[in-house]
Amino acid sequence: MADRTFGRPMGFTCDGSCAGTEPDWSPDGKRIAFSGLKGGIYLVPAAGGTPRRITAAAGREPSWSPDGRTIAYTDPEGAWGSGISMIRADGKRRRVLLSASTEWEEYFSPAWSPDGAQLATVFSDFGQYDIVFATIRGGATRSSSSSGSRPGRPSWSPDGRFIVYSNDESSSGSYDGGGYGTMFVTDVRSGRTRSLTRVQGNGPAWSPGGKRIAFAGQKREGGSEIYLASPDGSHLVQLTKTPPR
Repeated sequence: MADRTFGRPMGFTCDGSCAGTEPDWSPDGKRIAFSGLKGGIYLVPAAGGTPRRITAAAGREPSWSPDGRTIAYTDPEGAWGSGISMIRADGKRRRVLLSASTEWEEYFSPAWSPDGAQLATVFSDFGQYDIVFATIRGGATRSSSSSGSRPGRPSWSPDGRFIVYSNDESSSGSYDGGGYGTMFVTDVRSGRTRSLTRVQGNGPAWSPGGKRIAFAGQKREGGSEIYLASPDGSHLVQLTKTPPR
């Protein structure tokens, strides 16, 4: 790990069981939640220190609530497929928000709305995918079609009106939607969905002001570059240009 201000390396103590992936910063920037490679959700101080496991069982894809009190995560411990659970940052009061009802169902890649009132998550049922919105208090859900392919984790616009996500249309079959594909913007209230650009992309994320979307775009000759686009798909700008090898 490196100091986020000066780039100095920082360490933390780990016996090997807490080696992990999928880091997510707390809203106040003081802690990082991550998935242990051997299972479970961990917290570690951003300044360095000893990671602390907060889930008793397995878990992955942690996502902090906007107020920094709760972490939502993909929970594979159900009787069937994976669901979405929530746990306080102190490791107490775990509760299941969404659970699979058949062995073919999965919920994964949770993302909090800016007001903390709901989660957007990916739902899979025997290879068919949707984006599902679930309220935090009651778990009531509604869905929006994801156009068929496996979506990556949704990213909310700062005003909470839209989400953007990319579909994995590659042959990699990666769990997290890590391949490139068509990117979509969905109106949260109406459920209307439209494509963002003609560039195949991955990992789209909104700017803090909500006026631009950054993403990794796939080049025809291979490799990728970082692009910016307006939410309506206009004003597409390539930010990086990787020299040919």
